[in-house]
Amino acid sequence: MQFLFRPNTDTNTCEPCGDLAQFTSQPVSLAMAYVPVQCWEQIYEPDTGLTRGTIFPDLDKPFIGEEAVPGGRG
Repeated sequence: MQFLFRPNTDTNTCEPCGDLAQFTSQPVSLAMAYVPVQCWEQIYEPDTGLTRGTIFPDLDKPFIGEEAVPGGRG
């Protein structure tokens, strides 16, 4: 396996491994995030938030795993 970057613990940065030109001629970003603006709405009580893993009802989505895959193991 070939890595594009290696961590540099002295400077807390990542440095290129070898020549990145073999992959792209453009600058390479490690990651890009998109976080939409969210309105602060109703939140769960602290004990409910700890149980559900979030205090925000809009983010409280059930994990259905293999149930969502047609023909999956059941």
